Amino acid sequence: MRAIKILGFFFLISFAGFGQINWQPTLAEAFKQAKVENKLVLVECFHPQCSHCISLNQNLDDPEIQRVLNEKYINYRIDISNRIQYQELKDRNISLIQWPVFLVFNKEDSLTNYVEPTELLASLKLQLANVEFSSDLKCDRVGIEEPNIDLLSKCGVYYRMTQNIEKNNEMANYLYFWLNQENIGSEKSWMVYKKSVSSSDNLLAQFWLQNLSLATQYEKSENVVKEIMAAQLQTKMISLYKSDKLTPQDVVTLKEELTKIGADETKILSFTWNLELITLIKSGDFKNAKILCNKVVNQFPTPGAFITVFRLINDQMNTSELNSFFEENIEVLTQKAVKNQELSKELLLQSARFYSKANNLKACRESLQKAAELGFNQQQEFEEKYCR
Repeated sequence: MRAIKILGFFFLISFAGFGQINWQPTLAEAFKQAKVENKLVLVECFHPQCSHCISLNQNLDDPEIQRVLNEKYINYRIDISNRIQYQELKDRNISLIQWPVFLVFNKEDSLTNYVEPTELLASLKLQLANVEFSSDLKCDRVGIEEPNIDLLSKCGVYYRMTQNIEKNNEMANYLYFWLNQENIGSEKSWMVYKKSVSSSDNLLAQFWLQNLSLATQYEKSENVVKEIMAAQLQTKMISLYKSDKLTPQDVVTLKEELTKIGADETKILSFTWNLELITLIKSGDFKNAKILCNKVVNQFPTPGAFITVFRLINDQMNTSELNSFFEENIEVLTQKAVKNQELSKELLLQSARFYSKANNLKACRESLQKAAELGFNQQQEFEEKYCR
């Protein structure tokens, strides 16, 4: 009897994983196993409160789908609501624009494809059986000689997810060319645009910025259209901020585009002040730079806003022309931030940098000492960099 029980135990162990997708415990383990088995890594991204995601996960209980996923891929899943898991995508510079979605990586940890899974079980089986699902998108080969709007749109989404704005704009220009052959003002064009395009620096975006009423007709909501446009202008703002070729005209153009979508003065200021301040500092126009700084902190009178302005000044210049703005605000700001340890610490660090520019090395060291008392553990490193 005991022997039968032991055999039964091993029988259960042997089939414990039968009929289930072999989800890896971590993404790192998935890539490790992919190299061993020479397979692609499939990452299911879902949100527990998303109805489409719930339907998908029910379909993943299908034995045929489980067999295909286990045979063809090393599998891992990311709960978008789990900040630690989602960080695994952010670490790879991937930003999801919708879910559920299957991301396909090669064993070298590069995203090569993605699939937006359907809710219908039969359609999902066809998707997973499609050999194209496993292949590289080859977006670098798609362009003016490839009149495939669906593929161009998919590549646009791919570059949007991987935050490659330059390539996304390139795909958007190709889309504009081919959509213009059909009907650039069609509902299909709008749907392709809002899904595939991440910035406004392309012909397709410029067309829809000029035709907001037509977009509203298709979307049936002016606010939704404005939100879509605002998100793309924000992406443009981030791209300009990172660029070493930022010009005053770029700032003017961005303001004009924000005005087109009905942004008020406060919204325009929040989108453009950092870009404008950089151009003023680069041109040596410190008088107007100070005026702009005061305008920002008057409009957004919080310690966080002050510190953000302080940090940008410190990052952009090594001279003391804007020290007066710092000196006029530091005392009151210190009192406001004292209740928040992290804000106080950051304020002290930025203060040390300002004192360094003014060659007030004693005040620089004192600020870093106070920051150390709040938990800053790089005091010596910062002293050597700024206070000597």
